[in-house]
Amino acid sequence: MDDQLDRLGVQLFEARRLAHAGGVPRARLALLLVDNAAETLLRMSAQSYLAQADLYGDVVRTLQITPVVSDEGQALLQEYSHLVVSKTRRRKIDRDFGALTDYVFEQEDWPLGSEWATCIKVLHRYRNDAYHNDKVKTDVLDSAVAIYFYLVAHLLKHRKAVVWLIAAPSPGVLELLGVSELDRGPDPIQSGSSSHYGRLMADRLLRDFVPDHAGIAAALARHMQGRLGGIERDLKEIADFHDFPLRHPEFAIRLTQCTDDEWHSAGPPSDFWTREQDVTPSVFEEWRAAAADLAKIADALEALRTFAMQEEALASFEERAAALSLKVDHQIQQDIDFARGK
Repeated sequence: MDDQLDRLGVQLFEARRLAHAGGVPRARLALLLVDNAAETLLRMSAQSYLAQADLYGDVVRTLQITPVVSDEGQALLQEYSHLVVSKTRRRKIDRDFGALTDYVFEQEDWPLGSEWATCIKVLHRYRNDAYHNDKVKTDVLDSAVAIYFYLVAHLLKHRKAVVWLIAAPSPGVLELLGVSELDRGPDPIQSGSSSHYGRLMADRLLRDFVPDHAGIAAALARHMQGRLGGIERDLKEIADFHDFPLRHPEFAIRLTQCTDDEWHSAGPPSDFWTREQDVTPSVFEEWRAAAADLAKIADALEALRTFAMQEEALASFEERAAALSLKVDHQIQQDIDFARGK
């Protein structure tokens, strides 16, 4: 039996239990488990595509060392060359979650659209924020887990594999499915394959572990609203530290979009209040309205697509606001240490 499928069953069942139990520590752990499942599934599909790339590479190398190549051979060489994956890119796929996700989603026969990749990378970043960077965003954890379950179910349903194993279902698969055994059905080979078990697991996730279409749209709306709330807190901290509360939030919004050199300068730039800005208070209000509108979308895929279209601009500003807020925190600590004579 596919050991990876067995571990996935255990991880996802435990993630659901933790998510239902509630509380920030459990939600953080649930997010970690679902993120690990997403990475495992992406790697399983990537291994299949890389195996195909190796075959293309063999053809290309053979043609390259052939003294005389026919017109048909030249056409194959041109067709297959762009399908070969270099060692440099393989290393990046192996080490970087974003590169892994991009590689799987760029394949011509991969059925899920780019909006899925955007959302997967967003939630992976929040998993990192909750653990590696010690940024626990309680506003978004619960909704992030719900959305991630939905995404993982489809990664599982559409995963690629070089071979499908024929064996009895493992304990982890049975645990996730909530049964003690499975019927083999009229076709013992097909019904006993890891492909079949994966589809059954995906169907169980979609049926019992994640919200319906309206629930996914609502979870995306809560996620975006929670992130906007986090940005607002960062902006308030920035404005208060600079003793400019009366011009909050525009002062902090403008300060967030200054360059690093301008952050550290003795005074504000001369065009601070007049320069064109990508993000203004009205843009922030548009984000807030868009977050509320997400909850009204009836189709989960359309909600994912809408969220993905808004995510890039929001994430860029969110990252800069968080970075400046962190600088403020460090400066406050330095001021406290100085006052104490440290």
